[in-house]
Parts: sequence; structure tokens; C-alpha cells
Amino acid sequence: MILDQKNRALRFSEIKDRVDASSTTVSRRLGELIEFELVERTKVREESKTHEYAITGYGKQLSPIMHAFYDWVEQKNSF
Repeated sequence: MILDQKNRALRFSEIKDRVDASSTTVSRRLGELIEFELVERTKVREESKTHEYAITGYGKQLSPIMHAFYDWVEQKNSF
């Protein structure tokens, strides 16, 4: 959802700064999202080791469902 909200590619450190999770957990979750083709990973520059992560077309298609699910969870937790 972070990648969808920002509407631009983010580096790992930018994603990590926005979530309450360890680097290992963030890395694993990004790997899963890449495997499901919801997120893509690209090098910033060819000679660089730095990568950016961006939401894919499939990820954008699922975005309304994920936002609705998040809202539902938040509503349930407010009681």
C-alpha cells in the first residue's frame, strides 16, 4: 500500500522507514510481492547496487481491494 500511495518507485530504505518491521521482514515481504508480480524491482543505475521498488499493473488492480480490507481491519480494531 505504501508503493501505491506514493505513486512512485521507492528505495528499500524509504519503505523500511515507513513500516514497523525489521529489514529481514521487509525484504521477505518485498520478495513475496515480486514473486506474485505485484511489485517490480529495478536498478537505480546500471553500475549501482541500489534498487527501487514500484507497484505493477497487477498491484494497481488489487489496490482497491487491499485498501478496503485495510479499512475493514481498522474498523474492527476500533471497537
